[in-house]
Amino acid sequence: MKTLSSDKSLLLWRQNMNGSNISNVSEDFLREDYREAFKKLDGYAEAAGLKVKFIDAWQKICNHEACGDVRAKLQTKSSDAESIENVVNKFRGNLGEILAEKVFELFGTQWDVKPGSYDTVDPQNEKFIDAQAAHIADGLPVGVQVKNYTVHSKTHRNPVKWETFIKSMAMNSYWCTDVKIVKPEDFARFFQVPRQYIFSFTPAAFNLLTEEYAGSVRFIGPDEIGKLGLENKPYVFKQILDEIA
Repeated sequence: MKTLSSDKSLLLWRQNMNGSNISNVSEDFLREDYREAFKKLDGYAEAAGLKVKFIDAWQKICNHEACGDVRAKLQTKSSDAESIENVVNKFRGNLGEILAEKVFELFGTQWDVKPGSYDTVDPQNEKFIDAQAAHIADGLPVGVQVKNYTVHSKTHRNPVKWETFIKSMAMNSYWCTDVKIVKPEDFARFFQVPRQYIFSFTPAAFNLLTEEYAGSVRFIGPDEIGKLGLENKPYVFKQILDEIA
């Protein structure tokens, strides 16, 4: 997995700094925290008989357990609260991108993604996508944005708003002027199906938003992710753990 084992691995401190001023830490400073997060998910999956739904377990781990541990760890290195939260937010986002890569690798065909085509982009030059894949029907590109927002304890949600959908649509225009779509016949095919996906662990702000942009943006939200039944598929998390190790 590129998110784990490439030279731009999201496990590395350089991919977690997020504009913070925290220094004097090793590149593997957060590796164990990533391992622990997926180890907890693996534990929830093993205990599926307790009827713990994946999305509930994921949000609990991201919002409280894993991010709480990272926050406490960073507080031993810095007293700058803003810098600490910058890193915590990046850590949470990276958790989402790591899991998204594995999910698309294993189950991407149900969202019309060609097997083996999911490829993460340079995390230091993302524009408005975190990954690119090929559509299973015609091989033309599909972009993926991964959203793993904090779920506020009072409202129990932090929805994906219209700005994210606008940025997804902007990638279509960028691709059409950046020689990714060059053949005249490809232009017609390109706009026949949504070419940008938002893969989000929190819902869209409202249903009308997903309907309004449905022709160009496919929203894969927590309900759809939940249908994968990851709480009954511990091998997903074991594969990630094995690669981290």
